[in-house]
Amino acid sequence: MKTISEEKFLKLVNEVSKESCDCHDGFCIFRTIIEHQHFDIRTLVQLQCILKFRYEESARHNYNIGKLAEMKWFESGLAEEFANVYSEELTFTEIYDRTVEYYNPLTGRVEHESNCD
Repeated sequence: MKTISEEKFLKLVNEVSKESCDCHDGFCIFRTIIEHQHFDIRTLVQLQCILKFRYEESARHNYNIGKLAEMKWFESGLAEEFANVYSEELTFTEIYDRTVEYYNPLTGRVEHESNCD
């Protein structure tokens, strides 16, 4: 596994944690645990993408879809899309936006090709 610099790792942890908690400027137990455990940043980013997807899908359906988000992430093709998109050069937001760019909520699938003629 390729390692990234400590500075870049901490920057990504801070960016990812902004999506999860409200303690951006103060002490954050989430960030502290991640920083000291040295999780694989790719895994951390994908978990955060799934969490953001869960919130967006829950809002779309007007109820908390909960753990269904993980199943939808994999069954819809978003996990594969994430694997294709992921780059340590991108920010979390860029990774997420590019991953869900072709997700069609009506079909629940990633669709790169248009069905229109």
